[in-house]
Amino acid sequence: MSPDHLFEYEPRSGRLEITPFDDAQSALDAYAEAERLHLGDWVTEIVLLGADSIDTLRVTHSHYFASGQPPIIHELNRPYSRSVVPVRT
Repeated sequence: MSPDHLFEYEPRSGRLEITPFDDAQSALDAYAEAERLHLGDWVTEIVLLGADSIDTLRVTHSHYFASGQPPIIHELNRPYSRSVVPVRT
């Protein structure tokens, strides 16, 4: 099975954070936590993608990398915990 990558993308600023996982359950748990933390935030996109590498995702999901800003790439299987203040528009 391909590794999973949690993307947290803010299109207005171009900020992209990527967290890779090699364990599907950890990836799903992190995805659920990210969705919970961003509840009510209609700006940030939370996406869980499977691919063999970030390079593959640069091709298949290039719009996330189009801002020209380098993505923040976290360590493999980083525990997910953050305090997020939702952005209101």
